[in-house]
Amino acid sequence: MCSTISKRISFDDAFPSRRCRCVGDAMMATRPETIRAVVWLLVLILAVGTSQRQMHPDASTVTLRNNSSLISNSWNRAARHFQPEHHHRNRRNDQQSSCLSCGNKCNFQDGQNLTCYNVSRFTPECLANCSAFVVNLTIVQGGFNTMNDSGLLGGNFTQLRILTIRHSNLTRVEWLPNPERLIQLNLSNNTKLRDVAWHIFNRTTQLEILILANNTLSRMAKLSDDSSLANLPGLSKLDLSGNEWDCVWDFQFVLKLHERGALVNGDHLMCKDTKSQQGSWIEWNYSIVKRETNKKTVNAECLSRTKCCDCKFTSEGKEGRVSYTVQVDCSYKQLTSLPAQLPSFTNELDVTGNNLTSLDQVIRYRNQSLKILIADDNQIVSIRNLSNSDFIRNFSRFSLKNNYISPYEIPLEDIVQVPTEFQIKYIYLYNNSWECDCNMATKVRDWLWKYRNIVNDSSILLCSRDGKKIPVLHLLPNLVCEGSRLNDTAALAEQEEHEIFLLHAIIYVEVAAICVLALKLAYDFWHYFRYVTLDRHQVALNRQQQQPKLIQNKMENFGIKKNKQKTMLT
Repeated sequence: MCSTISKRISFDDAFPSRRCRCVGDAMMATRPETIRAVVWLLVLILAVGTSQRQMHPDASTVTLRNNSSLISNSWNRAARHFQPEHHHRNRRNDQQSSCLSCGNKCNFQDGQNLTCYNVSRFTPECLANCSAFVVNLTIVQGGFNTMNDSGLLGGNFTQLRILTIRHSNLTRVEWLPNPERLIQLNLSNNTKLRDVAWHIFNRTTQLEILILANNTLSRMAKLSDDSSLANLPGLSKLDLSGNEWDCVWDFQFVLKLHERGALVNGDHLMCKDTKSQQGSWIEWNYSIVKRETNKKTVNAECLSRTKCCDCKFTSEGKEGRVSYTVQVDCSYKQLTSLPAQLPSFTNELDVTGNNLTSLDQVIRYRNQSLKILIADDNQIVSIRNLSNSDFIRNFSRFSLKNNYISPYEIPLEDIVQVPTEFQIKYIYLYNNSWECDCNMATKVRDWLWKYRNIVNDSSILLCSRDGKKIPVLHLLPNLVCEGSRLNDTAALAEQEEHEIFLLHAIIYVEVAAICVLALKLAYDFWHYFRYVTLDRHQVALNRQQQQPKLIQNKMENFGIKKNKQKTMLT
């Protein structure tokens, strides 16, 4: 084997065949070192490329647009330790010097991270020289109220990926710098932030992290199923907790993000029912995730169980706890029978204006929270089968107006029973084609007088007799009950005499009260003219008698003063 290059050259010149063998031996000797260098270079290229994708997840889209630039950039990054260090140092120094115009309140690190404290507005010089290099912008305790006041609109944030504004005076966010390239947005702990223009998120297609925690946001945009936040493809973290959300807004998109694991602090995400709390000293807060989950369940059950009916989901505070209620509206749907099942949490069912003849299906609604049933304008003829049902015992409002239910088909005693002391019931029976008979004049009338606080329209209930409408409460038994002795002339005369006696007694009491009042007034007048007037005359006379004495005293005092003046002059 050849030991040195000079020996190889001289020896190979003399022996050409040996020269080939020596060259081959030299290549074999240097091949492991070459392979080792190539392997390390490939490892460095892969490591740098992976770190670059972790820092900027959108770099993959850049590589698809220009593969050659990625290869050259990756090669240069991987071979950075082979290049002179002063090239990178000069570039970093240039960027650092360009961001010095932002002042002492800003700190520029690593050639891409700009952190500013107590900045009221960014100057055009700062943004013109520095914004193009910023990848991560952090603003703490900013003094501006809106994004327009911040001055960031004048910057060229082409490389911006991360934007953080926290503990600032920000009240409204109406736009974002470079929204198409943002991957992380943190607008937390801005206690004055009340409004966000939600349409700005239509352009944040690469956003992965959105933090809006601990602000005072209450208004959510009216987002439909194709809402921008719910359909951001890369959104993996969303935090909306610590705000003052109003339950009136639709939060179904929050449930979608929760189901795919993107919602942070979902258990602490609450909303306030400000509409139902007006005038109440109790503040009810509802879990948005639980509320929207129940709403989604109710909507699905409404479609499968009631089909053509409409369901309205509401939440309310009741008996010291949060409860959910559903109002099912099946009015004017041409139904001939009640739905076989009702959605969960149903407390009100409205079947007004249908062709129902029976309400027996209510008996099968077991373990339901049904409290209100409105069945006006139907063809119902009886509700006697409901006498032992859970609904009859627990309802709060039962309306049966404009039907064909006679009093014999109403469980009079069961329908007015109140299980608890504080339960309130209201029944409506107007216009059910009642006939004036003896039962109506005795039992039904007495029942209405006794429970007129429950039968809410008892004062306008009428029955028919000889083509006339008579108020049931004023129906006399002697007019409709045949064979009764109550229509005897003596009994009627005695009753009338008793009523007249009571009337005369009331009149006598009123006349006596008027006489007493007149005597009291006469005495007051006599006392006034007798004593008060005489006292005034006596006072006037005393003043007239004392007036000459006062004049005489004044004259004497005046004479004494003159005498003193004369003596002083002499």
